[in-house]
Amino acid sequence: MFGLNLYLHNSLSSDLKPQKSPLIDPSEYLCRLAEAHSLIKIPEVKGKAAIPCGDKIHSIAIEKDETCRKLSASEIETNLEEILGFKVTLRTLIYIEKRLGELNSEETQDKTLHQLFVKNRLLEFKTIFQEFFNIEPFVNAKERNIDVINALNFAIFYELQGKRVAQEGLRVVLRWRKDRSIC
Repeated sequence: MFGLNLYLHNSLSSDLKPQKSPLIDPSEYLCRLAEAHSLIKIPEVKGKAAIPCGDKIHSIAIEKDETCRKLSASEIETNLEEILGFKVTLRTLIYIEKRLGELNSEETQDKTLHQLFVKNRLLEFKTIFQEFFNIEPFVNAKERNIDVINALNFAIFYELQGKRVAQEGLRVVLRWRKDRSIC
């Protein structure tokens, strides 16, 4: 018993006392991960960056095959501006690039951003968003990038897990945001 008390006393008197950390928004956490990832990422090669689609494809065919290459940050930015009508911040762009890079080509079946953000899917996202906040998404400039991240994750889950899982996942995230008065 004396050994346990001594251990507790020493551990509490040291500088390694556990600190309470404030709750971090999941999108903030993911953005921080993406930023950390971008710091250690291998620099991109000039031209089109290709990802292997399979061992049987010749390297020249990979470079020419649009479905086998990753989108560059500038292509993602251009596509999102066309789809949503505004530019996202660099931090959000880094997160989106990382998030899309994590997906295997088999998972998304080589979907482009335009195919992920089809009109009906965006309308569904907006409808669910309005259920919680009584405003349209992407209107508040301060929260716009978080809305984009929520929309992207909704679209990816819709594609991978189906409509119902995507809807419920979005509702959970939006409920979390609303409870913490982020938006």
